[in-house]
Amino acid sequence: SSTGKSSLTRLATYMAGHFFIQLSPGLLPGRPAFVELLKSTVRDAAAIGAQATILVTGKQASEAVVLDVINEIVHTGECLGMFSSEEQAMLVSEALEDSAKKRGYPLTLEGKQKYLCDRVKDALHFVLCFPLQGVLPIVARRFPVLQAVCHWIHFLPWPSQSFELVAA
Repeated sequence: SSTGKSSLTRLATYMAGHFFIQLSPGLLPGRPAFVELLKSTVRDAAAIGAQATILVTGKQASEAVVLDVINEIVHTGECLGMFSSEEQAMLVSEALEDSAKKRGYPLTLEGKQKYLCDRVKDALHFVLCFPLQGVLPIVARRFPVLQAVCHWIHFLPWPSQSFELVAA
């Protein structure tokens, strides 16, 4: 049975005014494919502070490759190998100096990079939906950053009768 996690995530995303992104169900991307999927979203978050909620469900949410990329972005605001040196230099050069300066970042290359990484961490919101039995302890052990900085919300399965009553 389902818990309505996807529907609640969509509703909360809409109410917060974020972009909503969901991986295609059944798609198990490797690291390069997943990084490429996120690339434009990370670029928008860095450049203009676009807020996005990324929903990862089912088996995808328990895949080490997917969790590793999410862990990197949540922890540092960047993902190793996501952007080429040229792309990264262009993002940094386009960093809004006024915004960075107002927030106390030095206007050096390192300061601009830190500003963009912090902006990405603030703008991207990952929602991981997976069964608690067996998966959560493994995720907590392998990805301590996710355990430390994420909010964990447990949804109990809805009985079929509840879905029928809501649909009526």
